[in-house]
Amino acid sequence: MKFLPQIVNRMIGRPGNFRTGMIRLLGFLSRRTQKEGRNPLPFLTPQEARALYELYRKGQYADVMLCWAALEETDDMLGTVLDRRASALAEMTDDVKVDAKAIGNNPDLQTLADEQQQCLAEYYGKIDNLRDAVRFMGSATFRGFAHLEPVAGGGRIRMEPVDQWLMARPVKGGAWYYNESADRSCAKLEAIDESRLIIRECPRPVDLPAMFAICAKAHALDGWDGFIDVFGNPAIFFKYPPNTSDEQAREYDRIAEEMIGDGRGGYPDGGDIKTVETTARGGDTFKQRCEWCDKQIVRRGTGGELTVLAESGSGTLAGNAHQETFRMLAAGEGAEISESFNRQMSRRLLDRHFPGRPHLAYWTLEYEEAEDVGKQVDNITKLAAAGYIADEEEVSEASGYTVTYRAPQPSQDQPSFPLLTNRREWRHVPAQV
Repeated sequence: MKFLPQIVNRMIGRPGNFRTGMIRLLGFLSRRTQKEGRNPLPFLTPQEARALYELYRKGQYADVMLCWAALEETDDMLGTVLDRRASALAEMTDDVKVDAKAIGNNPDLQTLADEQQQCLAEYYGKIDNLRDAVRFMGSATFRGFAHLEPVAGGGRIRMEPVDQWLMARPVKGGAWYYNESADRSCAKLEAIDESRLIIRECPRPVDLPAMFAICAKAHALDGWDGFIDVFGNPAIFFKYPPNTSDEQAREYDRIAEEMIGDGRGGYPDGGDIKTVETTARGGDTFKQRCEWCDKQIVRRGTGGELTVLAESGSGTLAGNAHQETFRMLAAGEGAEISESFNRQMSRRLLDRHFPGRPHLAYWTLEYEEAEDVGKQVDNITKLAAAGYIADEEEVSEASGYTVTYRAPQPSQDQPSFPLLTNRREWRHVPAQV
């Protein structure tokens, strides 16, 4: 009983700090806190994976999302794909644009579009964690959905993410609910106002097939470890000296066991040590199984098998194609995120500030188009052929080289440079034959 006061103090804190003590006590007793701190991976068997899939289909996401979050943290291949896609998404830039096609040549619509563009630009400029919000919306690709709640305060705005494991959707395609207790059965659900949220949904999340692939890979790794324990080291046999009694044999066995554990030792005269190299080749089967599981994760997470599985020394061509593929996936993902923001936030703002008027401005998330240096230099050359002289600073900026113009000397084959012959104050005089 003397340990009871120590246990109570750890649970509720010191008696002098009652508020902190009660918070600790409630946290200790909170089922949600226990569920969040529990490691679900030791219980992730193929049977449990099928049970989680059933919960996912029923819209009971608490245990499913906690398991998927743990897989993203621990599995190297799934984490690599997640990081690559998040990095490609982070390279994109946001902007507020106007619908030029809808405006046409109407000056009134152009004025309205400029006002709406300024309104949206001011609102998005007040968001403190826009990058984090975009990254969280990108997680819907792996977990199936993501919810953001705009919260205003002090003249600024924050997009607060709602943890996926606290959401529930009992009816497929129906209303969303808040599962505050994170109960698997979803016995107590709280209705939410979806008009106050920004929601992105993905019908085929990456983490779902990745969960089954990781289960299979874990099973293959366990078999591989067992194979190495048995066949990884050569078998060692000790030959007893002649005329060894049973009592001596037991003593020799003890000596042999110590030698195996320490790697060195002495053996009686007349004895011998025999080693037998294993001929088992079953380890390659486990390795191939693990690699196949990783390929399944990459194939689902990138739309095809990419060079993330390639060995070093494969060259830069595959690496460039790999990077381009992730950029292409991020471009599509950025378009979906932009649509989610515009449908559930931008249009609401425009309806509030411009009631009854058409929506002519929108928020976008996309890659900046890289300037084609070769094309710009080619255009400068064409202008020169037409008789125009470009400014040296503009040519240097477009080409990336420090250039200085120098007029070529006329010759019989090429009397002068077109830049000079086409200028009004110059007149070409053909060479005398």
